[in-house]
Amino acid sequence: MPSRVAQLHAKALICLGLSLAMSVPVAVFGQQNAPASVSADAQAEGQEAAPKPVLSIVLVKSMLDEARKAVFDGNQERAAELFEALVDLAYKAWKAEDQITAQSVFQQILELDPYHPGALFGLAEVHRQTGRSAWAIDYYKRYMKIKPADPEGYFGRGTCYLAMGAFNLAVQDLKHLIMWLDVNHIGGLTNLALALHGKAQTSGGKVDEFRQAVFYMTRAVERASLQDSQEIREELPDLRYRLGTLILKHQKAVAMAQPRSANFGAAIKQFDMAVEGKTEQSRRQPIELSYIEEVLRYVDAKFQVYAILAELNTKLKIQDVQPYMEMAELTKLRTNWIVRQGKILNAQYLEKACQIDPGYAEGHATLATTLLDLGVVDKALDQITLAVKLDPKNPAYRQFRQRLITAIRASTQPATRPAAGAPQPGRPPAAGPPSRPPMR
Repeated sequence: MPSRVAQLHAKALICLGLSLAMSVPVAVFGQQNAPASVSADAQAEGQEAAPKPVLSIVLVKSMLDEARKAVFDGNQERAAELFEALVDLAYKAWKAEDQITAQSVFQQILELDPYHPGALFGLAEVHRQTGRSAWAIDYYKRYMKIKPADPEGYFGRGTCYLAMGAFNLAVQDLKHLIMWLDVNHIGGLTNLALALHGKAQTSGGKVDEFRQAVFYMTRAVERASLQDSQEIREELPDLRYRLGTLILKHQKAVAMAQPRSANFGAAIKQFDMAVEGKTEQSRRQPIELSYIEEVLRYVDAKFQVYAILAELNTKLKIQDVQPYMEMAELTKLRTNWIVRQGKILNAQYLEKACQIDPGYAEGHATLATTLLDLGVVDKALDQITLAVKLDPKNPAYRQFRQRLITAIRASTQPATRPAAGAPQPGRPPAAGPPSRPPMR
């Protein structure tokens, strides 16, 4: 793959954010897919309106005109320089989510040079990451004839086969990538695991294929945990969730044949680590709703493990209270996160109200209270400060502001003992100081 796009492509690989339900195949790593029954033409017509172009159309047209002239004149060196510059511009547009401009530039380069590797790969990536897998595969094939040793060609084509449900072809490409080109390719390891999982699902739940899927996903998690890249480490909870899901499915297949041989402990461990990792991310961005949605998904996955254990115990006539105790605890944990989710929504609505009426002192004070509940003390102080400026005669606002300032100062002092009520793993981030401003 051309070096200029390595960073952009790596970023695309770690954009997971895809829902994973226990009753359906695992979502493809690094890809957003249209329904498999939708044709490539229909998918293309269904694209959302493109954002405003970030490139100068005049500049792009001028460079393309100059490139055409260079090709016509036989000036290959100048044409090559212009093609490289145009590929750079196309990737710039793609990075800015201007898909239409990027696709158009790549296509026009290929009209002048049908074998330009940068344009072939770029167009393949555009089609893959917008769900047009069949089209992407065609461009990957053309690219791989020119660059047969590029691991990203095998990753891209294998990922498209996986998205289309062509699991055997996906396994071929992704195994070649892992065995011969890049043994530590996180995306390749992940999607190879998912392709093997797909094969297992379609072949009646073969235990050996589930076991192989768990093996490769475990390697993906291990490699991701060793990365220095913050972006990849941010996705580690999601990878652990995927691994936990594959372990769960593997052990369910084992239980079908030998109920007493199934062991769900490893799945529980991965779900626990996923919850802890995402909880830590939530502490860093305490009013980000997407983190809560992901934590709830992980909690639900762990709940399902204990539901399966309870069902197995009944089948085997084993009297064990633990699954029910764990389900009770998980239900309570889920409720805590949902309450926090509601507080974040409350803060968003209050913030909107304050934007509509910036002079509404009580709105700013109420928002400060909600932000304090969420543990966002600095923003709570900003809001109560605005309330004091808007209504300086209100003693409650001034007292609340002073309590916040005192609490912030105290929090910067060295701790001599653990704070009371320190957050436990998996619990929603703790709120800020307990004081509340009395409203008028």
